[in-house]
Amino acid sequence: MSVTKKILSLLFLLIVFIAACVYTKLAPFSYEFNSETVDKIVTEPEDSIEKEESTPIAQEEEFKKVEEFAVLEEKENPLETQKNIEKIIEQNFEEEKKQNINIATKESLQEQINAVLENNGIMFQRMSYEVANESKETIKKIAQIIIKNPNIKIEVAGHTDAKGDDNFNQMISEQRANSVKNLLIQIGVQEKRLRAKGYGKTMPLVENDNEGYSLTNRRVEFNIIEE
Repeated sequence: MSVTKKILSLLFLLIVFIAACVYTKLAPFSYEFNSETVDKIVTEPEDSIEKEESTPIAQEEEFKKVEEFAVLEEKENPLETQKNIEKIIEQNFEEEKKQNINIATKESLQEQINAVLENNGIMFQRMSYEVANESKETIKKIAQIIIKNPNIKIEVAGHTDAKGDDNFNQMISEQRANSVKNLLIQIGVQEKRLRAKGYGKTMPLVENDNEGYSLTNRRVEFNIIEE
């Protein structure tokens, strides 16, 4: 073998040796780099999943803390809780009391009206629906009661005895009720608080005589119908 070939062979072996050394040094570094990269890619989704799963757990713990605080506050302030309960009971009692007062007021007002009419019934001209002069003062007293109690509504009810034709009795009872209603309006009672209705001979207070006459049954009543 010539000297030249020997030199070239030695150079080739040297290059191979250097390459082998370089590869040996770099291989562990490359492996560590690749391992870290793969681990990062694999573990990152797991971390995100853990974070997502931890959110409802954290919320549940927060709710527990709030509930515990509320229970603790109730234990620490039993007087405040008792006061709230007593306040609710008192409000219910006051509401019930108001309702009872309204019922009593309605009954007492009806009694006042009936007392005015007891000895001063509404009279009319014979065979007419025109109110007699002596009855206008009675209507004025009743109007004052109605005006002083704006929460009530009144039915002005006209009645007759059984004398005469039924249709005529019905008509005259309606006309007399409307006449009294119009007088109340003139005195100052609001029309929307009044209702006139005729009942004819259908609601007698006493038995009519043999000919159908009855001064008691020929009447006008004032009935509280709404508060």
